[in-house]
Amino acid sequence: MAFFKLKEHRKSCGVKNFTMKRLIVVAGVILAVIVGLVLLLRGKPTAPLPSTDQDAKVLLVGFTNIPPKGRFAMFTLTNGTQRPIVITADAVEDFVSGAWRRSELRGRARRWIAAWVGFREYFRPGEGCVFFVPPPVTNVSWKVVLHCQERAPIIDAGRDAARHITDTNAAAHQDQVFSGRKYVVITPQVPE
Repeated sequence: MAFFKLKEHRKSCGVKNFTMKRLIVVAGVILAVIVGLVLLLRGKPTAPLPSTDQDAKVLLVGFTNIPPKGRFAMFTLTNGTQRPIVITADAVEDFVSGAWRRSELRGRARRWIAAWVGFREYFRPGEGCVFFVPPPVTNVSWKVVLHCQERAPIIDAGRDAARHITDTNAAAHQDQVFSGRKYVVITPQVPE
């Protein structure tokens, strides 16, 4: 009987050693995956591209009449970045008394944006659009201030996936998170 107990003891020690070895291997693999994800999320440090290549661009094309709405300034807007971006109208600047005065487009002032024709908020890399803006009520030169934000490639995609799994409304509307670089683009001066 003592011989039988010795065999059992050896088997149980072997099982414990095998379980411990498996635990160490699994923990090592998990640690390697976590380190790999952290390095992947950080990305490679790269030198920024010249500003002419990395930002959204807006140009004044000219003026047109849109019956029965009247005279509109015509702009082109292009995403010159390597990432999707969202663009929102943030303010209008008027040239008053020899200086530019900025007025935020908040509250009632946002109604002016509803009169714009063809303006989009979402742009994939290289995409663009032509949009038309009626002049503000003033009879002075003006500019539009546009707020741009890039989509952070890995971080935002992960957040979207997690949110779409947990939030049925996000999945139904295909909402996306944009938490990348922010910058401002100002249209060229539109003469009165």
